[in-house]
Amino acid sequence: MEIDSPKTDSILKIAWIRFAELDVTSAARSKLKLQLNRGTAMAGILITVYAFITQSVSTNTSQGISSAKLVTSLIPIIVAGLAAYTRMFNSSLESRGTGAAANEILKEIYFFRSILKQSENRRAYIEKRLEEIQLQVFKSMGGELTLKQYSGQLPPNYDPHNPNSDPGFNDLH
Repeated sequence: MEIDSPKTDSILKIAWIRFAELDVTSAARSKLKLQLNRGTAMAGILITVYAFITQSVSTNTSQGISSAKLVTSLIPIIVAGLAAYTRMFNSSLESRGTGAAANEILKEIYFFRSILKQSENRRAYIEKRLEEIQLQVFKSMGGELTLKQYSGQLPPNYDPHNPNSDPGFNDLH
C-alpha cells in the first residue's frame, strides 16, 4: 500500500512547492499591479497640477509658451503609455487567479491528508488535481504561466518551534 511510502511524501512535497510558488507569485503580481496603478494615478495628478500651473504662470514670450506646451504635450503621452502598459499586461499581472489556485492546491493537500488517507488511489487523485489546477491557471493567464521560484521551508507557514504548527506531510486524524 502506498499510503506511508516515500512516493506519498514526494507528491506532497510537489504539492507544497506548487502551492508556495503560486502564493508567492500571487503576492508579487498583486504588489506590482498596485505599484503600476499608483504610478498611473500619481502621473495623472501631476499632469493636472502641471496644467494648472502652466496656465497661471504662462508668460507672453513665445519661448515660455512653446516649452510649456511641449512639456504638457509629452506628459499625457507618457501617462497614456503607462496606462496602456498596465492594461495590456493586466492578465499577466492578475493575482486573483494564482491566489485562487494556491488556495485550491492547499485544499487538495488537506483533502489528501485527511479524507483520502485510507485510499489507495490518493496519489493518482492529487496528481490529476495538480495538473488540472495548473492547466486552469495557465489558460487564465493567456498561456503565460511564469511562477516565482520558492526556496523556503515546506510547508511555507510551518514553525518547528511551535508544537501546534502543522509539519504538512503526515496524515491528519
